Amino acid sequence: MNDIILINAHQNVLGVGGQTLSINIGLSLLAALIKKNGFRVRILRSCTHQVMEWAESVMREEGFRCAGFYCDSENYIHVRHLIKKVKDRWNIPVFAGGPQAYFLDEEFFKKSGCDAVVRGEAEYTLLELLRHYITGEKELSQIAGITFSGGSATLIKNPDRPPIADLDSLPFPDYLMEKSHPQWSGFPVMTGRGCPYRCAFCYEGGMSGGIRFRSVANVIDEIRYHFDRHPKSRYVFFSDDTFTTDPRRVEAISIELAKLRKEKDFIWYCLGHVRPLYKNPELLKIMAESGLGKIFLGIESGNDDILKKYGKLTDVNMIESVVNNAVEAGVPQISGNIIMGGYMSCVESHKKDLDLAERLMRMGPGKVEIGASFLVPYQGTAIRRDPESFGLRLLLEREEHSLTDIPLTETVNMPWERLNAAVLDFNKRIYSLMKKMYLNGEVSRNTIRQHYNMAIKYNFYSGWVMRIFSADTIIDGYYKLLASNFITGSADIAQEEIGSWRPLRVFDICGTLEYKGQEAFINGLKLSELEYDLILRCSGKCRCSDVYRAAREKFMAAVPGEIEFASAFEAAMKKFEDFRWIGYSRF
Repeated sequence: MNDIILINAHQNVLGVGGQTLSINIGLSLLAALIKKNGFRVRILRSCTHQVMEWAESVMREEGFRCAGFYCDSENYIHVRHLIKKVKDRWNIPVFAGGPQAYFLDEEFFKKSGCDAVVRGEAEYTLLELLRHYITGEKELSQIAGITFSGGSATLIKNPDRPPIADLDSLPFPDYLMEKSHPQWSGFPVMTGRGCPYRCAFCYEGGMSGGIRFRSVANVIDEIRYHFDRHPKSRYVFFSDDTFTTDPRRVEAISIELAKLRKEKDFIWYCLGHVRPLYKNPELLKIMAESGLGKIFLGIESGNDDILKKYGKLTDVNMIESVVNNAVEAGVPQISGNIIMGGYMSCVESHKKDLDLAERLMRMGPGKVEIGASFLVPYQGTAIRRDPESFGLRLLLEREEHSLTDIPLTETVNMPWERLNAAVLDFNKRIYSLMKKMYLNGEVSRNTIRQHYNMAIKYNFYSGWVMRIFSADTIIDGYYKLLASNFITGSADIAQEEIGSWRPLRVFDICGTLEYKGQEAFINGLKLSELEYDLILRCSGKCRCSDVYRAAREKFMAAVPGEIEFASAFEAAMKKFEDFRWIGYSRF
């Protein structure tokens, strides 16, 4: 019999699974702590429509005494309904926790029948709840950090539980309980909790109780632990909102990661705050050398007045400096987000956003990605508490039918209809710029190759690969084969050995070559008779020397001189490589 099932369910958005595709540390950590203390637990991270079917099967095969639901701003309506279903079906204790828990009110309790809400960090609070319901210890009134109904219409809100000071004392998350873990290419690690900043749009800084860090040794031990249990993993995601807050600590982690990469081939990804990176420009080089594959920066706006109002403690100059330093340091992928629909939202401020985004992307063609999204007025944020001081009108009546895909704010100068169009226009312009930079040859071959190496070797795909490079089927085929080591370039082969290698085209003849009468074309480029003959022979079945001899015999009459033919052959093969039509295979 399971003592509790833990569930994180979100709506399936347009068939892509919504947030269910992202690994959740919280449930796996809760499960590990509960098991360590002698309780049995199962977890489910899924789409909402799968919850009751799974619960029915667990109850039928194993049974469970309690249920707990992860609750955030996206799924709390679904959680309310699911708790009601569980209560009606089995009449067992059901709890809710997560970022939304602080703000769940009488209506939530009344409509769901929820027994208790866990506020703040849930580990020890949930453990005490289980001891109350399973073993009869502690009264609910004695458990810090919960809200409960107490059998009356009035909610009882116990005092908050202090944040956990010693994070090293917590067990490592148990990802083996995730049903999809064998297919994972990477896993998340949280190196600390809390945030020292107080950004007006962010829930974390105002509610976290200060920042606390795990020791570097404890973090590295966890990474080793997960690699041992998930050997197919190829990247680590540091999920802290402010991973870069303490530069010296980041440097220490980077040094240890560099050592670990000598034993295990992997890359890593993190979120970063601009301010500490600006003040410590050498840090990005250290991070890149230790395997940093991608960094996501909180950019938010191209307007200094807006950044100041939000309390970001950054400005446009700092943002540009950090992105430039990241490019120069060799960070393969640098991304960031622009928040639209907030303070001073208007045509002029959005133009500044777009101008900044273009400048940043041109600093590192093919390396920098910028996107725009709507401001979400999360519960507990300064913007939610006092929207008027930010010049905003909140459209909270839409929260029940929003998937962050429609505006929940508007300003005098930017009604929600225009804001909706502005975000769409911003992202379309960014896509057009990416496409233009690629077609104009501004993205280097080395950059494209680096993207594909990360995609094929580490299963870490960038927006540039998914949206731009892969749209060119020939380029996509070439770099996939190159990254998979099926082919190599002639520049990497000794001249005296090239004849023994096999030229291999990276595309299918059918669907790529176009014919107009007796003439053949690839992407609108007309092939000479020799080029057409050679591209057909570049099947990877014949050595380069054999291709040369066969073509020489066929075109002997047309090109009688050996020197002239050799020159024409080399020019054709070079052309094929320049256009990435072929590579060279050993076998």
